[in-house]
Amino acid sequence: MAPGDARYHRPLNVFFDVDHTLVSWDYQLRPHVHDVFEQILDDGHKIFIWSGMGVRTAFVEHFKLGHLISGLYRKPVENHRETVHDFTPIFPDYVVDDHPEVVAAFIGHKMQAPLYPVHEDRGMWRAYEAFATYLRRMATRETRQAQERAAEEARD
Repeated sequence: MAPGDARYHRPLNVFFDVDHTLVSWDYQLRPHVHDVFEQILDDGHKIFIWSGMGVRTAFVEHFKLGHLISGLYRKPVENHRETVHDFTPIFPDYVVDDHPEVVAAFIGHKMQAPLYPVHEDRGMWRAYEAFATYLRRMATRETRQAQERAAEEARD
């Protein structure tokens, strides 16, 4: 999958978790975070960071991510979808998280723990590839629905 494969007709709000998603268990930033974030932005989307541990301003500053994100929020730790607006005014269109229940509550990619040694981990690019695949499916479905509507209108 090539960079630029995650373009879509409207910008999506992509939410990333922090612990075990963007950083490893020993607080190392996963490889390719900056590259993948820049690619998502180049594709026209917005990036948000959230965490069940609260607003992670120090994390964003430490790893110099501020210029790449559109917002920083606390993540609901239960009843995710039902309480999301108690934590953020922006609804997540797509999430990247290590907790399967968060991914199940929205739409997204379940991030695996970073590989060891961490510098060999390609989890961020796998997350990007999953995002691009999701967008291709959405575009295909929307095209099919538009064709069906046009065919129905032509019959009328």
